[in-house]
Amino acid sequence: DNKLWVAVKTLHKEHYQDNLAEFLREASVMIKLDHPYIVKIIGITKGPPVGLVQELCPLGSLANYLNSHADVIENNDINLGASQIAQGMEFLEAKRFVHRDLASRNILLATTKLAKISDFGLSRAVGVDQDFYQSKTGGRW
Repeated sequence: DNKLWVAVKTLHKEHYQDNLAEFLREASVMIKLDHPYIVKIIGITKGPPVGLVQELCPLGSLANYLNSHADVIENNDINLGASQIAQGMEFLEAKRFVHRDLASRNILLATTKLAKISDFGLSRAVGVDQDFYQSKTGGRW
């Protein structure tokens, strides 16, 4: 059985044109990242609408999982997930990427023992000659 289960991320119709460039920028960031603790991008659909095809993490976000399974989560699982997230972030740092929105809603669970960083819509490549990111537009920090 050679089926590959995937998730397809698309833009809402009412925001499609306004966010298409940023959506494609997210795809260009993610396609460069290959690490066991980062959600892998598989491809981009031509559209319309354009879709970001990525590996499926069937248990959903860590935030939702923690809220709905608080009674069965063990400390060992929390430590394992924290270690995986830290290793994923270390990889991003080595690639000179800053995620800027690491939160439990942006950690997806492939299994109860495998956490992956996702949602790179706010990430930025740090310039070669600078070690900081300076926002050029207003926004909430």
